[in-house]
Amino acid sequence: MPKIKPLALTEQKARQMLVEVGARATPNRIAVLMLLLDSEWALSHQDIEQLLLKRKQDVDRVTLYRTLDWLVEHAVAHKISGDDRIWRFNAPTSQLDEHAHFFCNNCGKVFCIALASESLPVRLPAHYRLASSEVVLKGQCPACRA
Repeated sequence: MPKIKPLALTEQKARQMLVEVGARATPNRIAVLMLLLDSEWALSHQDIEQLLLKRKQDVDRVTLYRTLDWLVEHAVAHKISGDDRIWRFNAPTSQLDEHAHFFCNNCGKVFCIALASESLPVRLPAHYRLASSEVVLKGQCPACRA
């Protein structure tokens, strides 16, 4: 489980992000977004559910799925699918519009990391138009290397 940061600052950031996209700051959206902002790595639905229970916040599974989908749809969070086909969710703590995902082969955690360059490492053939790209790196995270 990720380390949990002080709630007051994270709640303020979560509310601000929701207001910026013109959304209502509902208790479920705030609670889920706070967990995503607090986490050092991307969280699965199950991780989020367990952390909410730990914080004594009751959110049923369907509501949690809908909340996560809503956050992704409004670009407040993003989702990443791993080799295990489990969706993991994360929210940017800074402006990481273009970023890579690092999958740890040992622990299975997924980390969002900044790209060294915003240019693509490949050249698209003529008449191709890029809509999005994803850079995936795999290896060992610092905790697993220790």
